[in-house]
Amino acid sequence: MIWRNTLWMCAAALLALTAGCGDDEACNLGTTKCGSMCVDTSIDTRNCGSCYTSCKGGEICSNGKCTLSCQSTLTNCSGTCVNIQADRTNCGACNTKCGTAEVCAAGKCANECPKGWSTCSGACANTKTDLSNCGACGTKCKAGEVCTSGKCTLSCQDGLKACNGKCTDLKKDPTSCGKCGAACKAGEVCSDGKCALSCQKELSNCSGLCVNFKTDLANCGKCGTTCAAGMVCNAGTCALSCQTGLSNCAGTCVNLTKDVYNCGKCANTCKAGQVCKGSACVLSCQTGLSNCAGTCVNLAKDVYNCGKCSNACSAGKVCSAGSCAVSCQAGLSNCSNTCVNLKTDNKNCGGCAKACPAGQACSGGGCSLTCQAGLSNCSSTCVNLKTDVQNCGKCGAACLAGQVCSSGSCALTCQSGLSNCAGTCVNLKTDTYNCGKCSTTCAAGQVCSSGSCALSCQAGLSNCAGTCVDLQSDAYNCGKCGGKCAAGHVCKGGACKVTCQSGLTDCAGACVNLQTDVGNCGKCGTKCSASQVCFKGSCTAACLPGYTNCGGLCYDLQTSAKHCGKCNNACSGACSSGKCS
Repeated sequence: MIWRNTLWMCAAALLALTAGCGDDEACNLGTTKCGSMCVDTSIDTRNCGSCYTSCKGGEICSNGKCTLSCQSTLTNCSGTCVNIQADRTNCGACNTKCGTAEVCAAGKCANECPKGWSTCSGACANTKTDLSNCGACGTKCKAGEVCTSGKCTLSCQDGLKACNGKCTDLKKDPTSCGKCGAACKAGEVCSDGKCALSCQKELSNCSGLCVNFKTDLANCGKCGTTCAAGMVCNAGTCALSCQTGLSNCAGTCVNLTKDVYNCGKCANTCKAGQVCKGSACVLSCQTGLSNCAGTCVNLAKDVYNCGKCSNACSAGKVCSAGSCAVSCQAGLSNCSNTCVNLKTDNKNCGGCAKACPAGQACSGGGCSLTCQAGLSNCSSTCVNLKTDVQNCGKCGAACLAGQVCSSGSCALTCQSGLSNCAGTCVNLKTDTYNCGKCSTTCAAGQVCSSGSCALSCQAGLSNCAGTCVDLQSDAYNCGKCGGKCAAGHVCKGGACKVTCQSGLTDCAGACVNLQTDVGNCGKCGTKCSASQVCFKGSCTAACLPGYTNCGGLCYDLQTSAKHCGKCNNACSGACSSGKCS
């Protein structure tokens, strides 16, 4: 019966909720530990299907799912429990409505209630069996009770018996073991309706001995499970026993504060370049480098972290000795934003823009065919025999690939962070003549940043598709990159404006001749009437003597090649005395 199943579920759920267990105590088969309670998640309305999943009011937990539970004699109609024997809107079946003057009696619409029934709140009710009107209208039976002969009585499911107003399992209840009121003694449990001796809380019976499955080395987790040497029983599982300060990670004792493969917790491996310090992975930079946002950088040379982290040099500047500056390294000078050696540069010999004549070389800051002190003439070229890789120690003595010339001897000797390019140690990340790799020279107007050539436009210019342009005057990039002005327009102040040839004037975006234009005669917007023409900037009713109006313009028919002798008579040659010749 529906009401018996419902009561059984409610009773089972109540027993599950009240059957507490210790935090370290295992639950019986078929139950699950939710917090400190052992519950049956298949019927528990507070833990339905899983821990802490509660059913709504009026629902029960059946097979781990919350469903609507209607008491005996009631039916679920669209989520509402109704008595289809007496409900006027669900009479005999859900959604079957009785007429305005009818009542629902015994599941049928009728004009009056059947004999022996009572009218309760406008509905017919059998007060001998109706749970909501048991014995009298409005007398409701409690949950777990049925209405029999007009009285509410307790109704227990099969296997349970009513004891002192409660449904009790006489085979398991220690307060009523075998029969109502037969309570077991302290230390005993009720098993199959009989009281028997049991081990105290947290202990289990293994071959007559009470043991703790969570800590017993000979019975770890269950009877007869013995832990191996060097292991302990922890929470019912044999586990490695590490010394103080070490932790068990996959069967190995490690120091979580220092181990790069188990930093802070097992299997937490630090990334390349990091060390484990104080249980945390931290970046470890080599000598001379600093940690900036997780990256090791050289604050003395890095253009994005110059002198300190996040201090980026502006466009056109480099980082030298930790400071952003246009100034060049020792021995070089800034000439038109290019670093040159005034002692050897033929285009800037002794000073910027002082070029040596053809056939001469710059030596010691002067144009001369002779080499300065410390340099030697090798095949008409001044070289330093102490540093020149093609003439190391003597003319023609070239160093091998990968070597530099130092004090006249070939040797590989570039410091950390620099590369050997043609016998000179350079920084491939910042050197404009060796950007990214040796001999890769950045174009004019570019700087070397992180090994790549990048455009660096001067103040007032913008980078448009790799070209520095003035957005205020560039007709192809007017106001913004790609903002091309239409034909006949120029870019002025970042906006495209009409530009008219000599003799014409810009009137509302159109170039017109104010001397002849009938719509702009003399000035923009001055229109001549239909019978007038514009002649020399004035509207006239007719052409001056000797001129004829042809298409709104005055022409001399004696000399006009377009109107020779008469309007629209065009000559292929010249017009003289009104005739083509």
